[in-house]
Order: sequence, then C-alpha cells, then structure tokens
Amino acid sequence: MTPWGNGSSLVIGSSRRVDNSVARVTLGPCAYDVSHWHPAWEVITPISPTNAITSILQEPSPASSTHKTVVQPGQSFAIPTGWLHVDFNDNCSPTDVVFVWNAVNTGGTFPVPQDLFALGPEYNNVAFTAPLPPAAGLWVVDETCAARCGLSNTTMTKGKVLKQELASAANAALLIGRSDKQTAVDSVKQVESGVGAQIAALGK
Repeated sequence: MTPWGNGSSLVIGSSRRVDNSVARVTLGPCAYDVSHWHPAWEVITPISPTNAITSILQEPSPASSTHKTVVQPGQSFAIPTGWLHVDFNDNCSPTDVVFVWNAVNTGGTFPVPQDLFALGPEYNNVAFTAPLPPAAGLWVVDETCAARCGLSNTTMTKGKVLKQELASAANAALLIGRSDKQTAVDSVKQVESGVGAQIAALGK
C-alpha cells in the first residue's frame, strides 16, 4: 500500500498475461488526486456504499473542453487515452474507488504539476507570467470542502506538508509504467518507509 497523505492510499496490481492493471484507491475526505493522464484507457468505479466521486476531464486539442461527471457508487466511467483528468472526493469521509486500465502498470501515469515543474526555470519562467512554484503534493485537500466538513488543520495539512520530500519518492512509485518491476517495488517501499511515519504522526 502506498500512502499519499490526507487519508488517501493506493494498492495496484498488473497482469502481463491479459495486459491490464487494477488499483484500489482510497480518496481521503475532500481530497483531489493529482491531475494526470495515461497512454491507456481507464475505467473508474466508486465502491463505497454512499459516496460518489467527481471526475474532471480535459479533452485534448483542438476541442480543449472540460467535462465534469459525478460517478455514483457502482457506476463505471471511462476516460479515453491521453485525456488529462483529476478525481475529487467531495465528501466528509474517505471514498474507495476501483481503477482499471487496459495496460500493464496503467501504461504509465504522468502527473502534470510535477512534470511541468520538472521542465525547469529556463522554460517555465518564460512560459508563465510568474515563477512556477513546486507542486504541493500528489494528493491535495480542497479547503472549502474541508471547512464544510469541519476537518482539522492537521488533516488539511497532510496533503501539502510533505511537498518535495514526498514528491521525489512518490513520483517514482507513481510512474511505475516507466520502470521495471523491481524498481517499482523499491520505489513503493521507499515511500512507505520515508513518509509513512510522518503521515502517522500528523494524524495524532
């Protein structure tokens, strides 16, 4: 299990025999996963009894239109190859979701904030009107939702406080589609050992 902070976590498995992968994700209360895309189709199905999730998709150019869909428990929703998307748990309790991809290890998962920042200041300083700050983390909390749910500052901080310390190890685990199996396993262990204690301490 890979812990991402704010009550969110990921368990993933793949099969080269049938060329697919499946993950069970727990989205913490009021949590967004990182905006990302896959070079494979993705199907999401919320499995918590009462909690829906909101999936926000950005259609590629030339359309470049945004689609927002509320996916109810037991429903399935397909995300086309290459579409930028983010999932949001607009609930005051964790929501479990099953993700399925038609590729091993999701075919690769590309987190946009981290990848964009990694391009470096030479490009970013001329592409944007202000210096681009580091991404807060792979999972962040919506503060409006958190206030509505009465979440504590400690809970809200979990998605932000790890920042670069979490990003380097977590990115390696998230991008397992770019790595061999052993590298992926080692990366997950690095995340668990490096930040698991911090997450536990923040929850106290």
